[in-house]
Amino acid sequence: DLLKQKKDEEANQAKLRYLALNKENSGLAEELKGTEREYAALKESMENANSTATAAYDELAARLEKKMKSEKTIRGEMAQKKQMINILQSNEKHLEEHVASLENQINTLVADYESKLKADHLMVCE
Repeated sequence: DLLKQKKDEEANQAKLRYLALNKENSGLAEELKGTEREYAALKESMENANSTATAAYDELAARLEKKMKSEKTIRGEMAQKKQMINILQSNEKHLEEHVASLENQINTLVADYESKLKADHLMVCE
């Protein structure tokens, strides 16, 4: 019973981690969308800056490069979060299967114990 409670608690913790990672993943996806919009705007600004002073062009190029690196970092983080979610889902499934197996073992042990008690009781009554 304690083992089952522990496994249930582990499964619940895995679910909570999954939900937290999923929420964080959603936040990163929104941040990525914003970064992509800003990237597009910066790219357009950079294209328009070709006719302006070199200093302004260099500044925009640096900002664009920074945004591209930021986007790449966010994409990497999203890939890691997705991988973590997959791992947690796999762990959750494994824990659920393990809990079911333990429940079956407990039920079998209880049934065996009850049948032994009945047999002993019948032997004592005879």
